[in-house]
Amino acid sequence: MTLIDQQSTFTGAYALDDQARADSPRSEKSSKGRLAIWLATHITACVGTIHFFVAVLGLTIVWLLWNALGPRAWRFDPAPAYVIWLFTSNVLQLTLLPLLMISQNHQTGYSEQRAAGEYERIGEILAGVQSLRARSTQNALPATFEERIQVIEDRQREMMQILRRLEAGERLRHQKAALDDSLPLPIR
Repeated sequence: MTLIDQQSTFTGAYALDDQARADSPRSEKSSKGRLAIWLATHITACVGTIHFFVAVLGLTIVWLLWNALGPRAWRFDPAPAYVIWLFTSNVLQLTLLPLLMISQNHQTGYSEQRAAGEYERIGEILAGVQSLRARSTQNALPATFEERIQVIEDRQREMMQILRRLEAGERLRHQKAALDDSLPLPIR
C-alpha cells in the first residue's frame, strides 16, 4: 500500500466517521450542549491570549521565588519539590485541555462551513467570468473599419426589429384593453 493509498484510506475513514457523527442523534444539540460549547469557546478566548500566559508565568515566578527565598516560616511549598505547584498546574492543564479541544472542534466546524460557502461563491464568480469571456469573444468587433461598420449596422437592424415587435405587442395590448373596456360586464 503506497503512501497516497494510506492517506486516501485515512481521509475516507475520517469522512465516514464525521458522517456517522453528523447522522447520530447526539448531533442535535440540547441547550446544555450549546451552553457547554459557548462556555468552552469563551474560556478558550481568554486562555488563548498573551495576558493569560503572562499571568500564569508571573504567578509561577512569584510562587517559586516566595518558596525559595521567602521567610522559612511562611514557605508553604518547600524549594526542591514544589509539589503543590506541580499539582495545581497539572489540574489547571487537565481542566483547560478538554475545553480547548472542544472549542477548536467547534471553530473548525465554522471554518469548514465558511470555506464551503467561499468555494460555492468562487465557483459562481468563475462561471460568471467564463460567461462574460464567452460573450466578449462572440461580440468582438472585426479588425477592419468596414467590417466594424457592417457589424454595427447589423446590430442596429436587429434592435429595430425587436423595437417594432415590442411596439406591435404594446399596440395589441392597448387595443385589447380598449375592447375589454367597451364590452358590457356580465350579469350574475
